[in-house]
Amino acid sequence: MIYIVCPSKYATGGTELLHQLCVEICSHNIDVAIVYDGDMTDSPIINKFSCYKVRVEKTIVDDKNNILIIPETAMRFLLKYRKIQKVIWWLSVDNYAPNKKEKTYAEICIYKIIDCIVRLYDRKCIHLVQSEYAKKYVEFVHGIDNSSILYLSDYISKEYFRDMDRDSIRENIVLYNPKKGLDFTNKLISKGAKWKWIPLINLSKEEMKLLMNKAKVYVDFGNHPGKDRIPREAAISGCCVITGIKGSAKYYEDVPIPSCAKFDQDKENIDVIINYILRCMDNYDNEIEKYDEYRTIIKSEQLKFKKDVITFLNRVGKL
Repeated sequence: MIYIVCPSKYATGGTELLHQLCVEICSHNIDVAIVYDGDMTDSPIINKFSCYKVRVEKTIVDDKNNILIIPETAMRFLLKYRKIQKVIWWLSVDNYAPNKKEKTYAEICIYKIIDCIVRLYDRKCIHLVQSEYAKKYVEFVHGIDNSSILYLSDYISKEYFRDMDRDSIRENIVLYNPKKGLDFTNKLISKGAKWKWIPLINLSKEEMKLLMNKAKVYVDFGNHPGKDRIPREAAISGCCVITGIKGSAKYYEDVPIPSCAKFDQDKENIDVIINYILRCMDNYDNEIEKYDEYRTIIKSEQLKFKKDVITFLNRVGKL
């Protein structure tokens, strides 16, 4: 039996990915279930991810033949079970509790214990990484041997995969995520007031797709704690993607866009970024071709995900 721990209160790209993994493992006729971590009362997960029709279990059987997959936000599960094979899936490095700024002294002590356990499980525990950024973190911060690390990323919805119509009319619209890097983005908005800036917030999937099919540019100066989905959704929809160099955005393996489209978040770069946006607006047909490789990679991600799941299941002896 394989148990996948999933936070109960957050309907995010990460929690959706945990459900996608459950479905993919089940397709190999392997017993697998989601175990929700936390109260399910009024949980947004019930409505948003009910389409996956996953098996749900409330208890975990601590048996050496079973496997427990936990995201980095649920590390305390390492302390609860002794026999079960443990797997840590690093979905969002910045959300790993010790990396957060606000912590009590008691929490700091607990995290230190957990960090020790992570290192002790070097040979026993498998570490799945969703990004190159996470892989470097696990290797160099936790000192985990490369042989214990397997790559398992994600993929975006095929609803975004309609090949963009190069003859469609694009508007001088810049899309951005107001939940990430807003302070710096606001400085760009002030400088680029001649363009229409639209925040991607409180939108349905259909509304997101419509905007991405009209806009020429998507900017993201957030922390990129993992390989984020919105930049990929924007790119596959035909937007020129511009990012900072924090987190996964630093790595070409995670965000394979032209180097000229990645900028340090420094006020000295604001005019340079504005000029690059202008280039994308005025010369869109030529600039968008620089993102062809990115779109090709995005389209291949689901197939790679399936292959990586098979590699993982072979590693844990389930296939």
